Amino acid sequence: MNILLSFKSFFKSNIEKLSSEKQRKILLLDSISIIGLSLLILMSILLIHENSYFYASINLIICSLIIIFFILVHRGNNFQLYSTVIILFIQFFFLFLFHSGAGNQMAFIWFYLYPLISFFILGINSGLILSLQLILISYIINVFSSNIPFFIQIQDGKIFRIILSYSGVLILAYIFEKTRLTTRLKYERALIELNERAIRDSLTGLYNRRYMNDMISHIIDQCRR
Repeated sequence: MNILLSFKSFFKSNIEKLSSEKQRKILLLDSISIIGLSLLILMSILLIHENSYFYASINLIICSLIIIFFILVHRGNNFQLYSTVIILFIQFFFLFLFHSGAGNQMAFIWFYLYPLISFFILGINSGLILSLQLILISYIINVFSSNIPFFIQIQDGKIFRIILSYSGVLILAYIFEKTRLTTRLKYERALIELNERAIRDSLTGLYNRRYMNDMISHIIDQCRR
């Protein structure tokens, strides 16, 4: 009985930690969505004022999609799927912003944020795949940009420097996220070990009064339910 209750307590503790990590990811997605919507709406107003209705309409369509997935994320179902779609929309927007002509205005700087966002939201593996995909698609678009409407071609020297600097940011972001996850895992293990020591007698290894008090409260709550 004691072993079963201890296992339930451990499982509940881990679920709460996972939920906390998920809440941090949702907070980052919310911040990105709000900032992105604000910038897109501002850009749309400026583009309409300049009679660039095509680009303005694309911005407004992206705004609508962001709002839809923002609502879906907060419903709590398929978080991984919806967050992946949002990260892909961010990738599409960065690529379009850069290759549609805004590259002359240093729009490629937004590329550097992408690995940090994708690693934290999607994890190491998915984040690495999408981060590499971003720069690969950007290079392919630049090669065939003369055949793609509304896109301009970036000079080979400039695109090479962008790829080189982006690779440096990608490596640093990977190391940072790997270190963060390793540190978090060590912290969780230490917390579980400290909690185990707090509820066991160091000499006999039996559960102590603290454990009994916690379990009595837990059992009483179960009986009331």
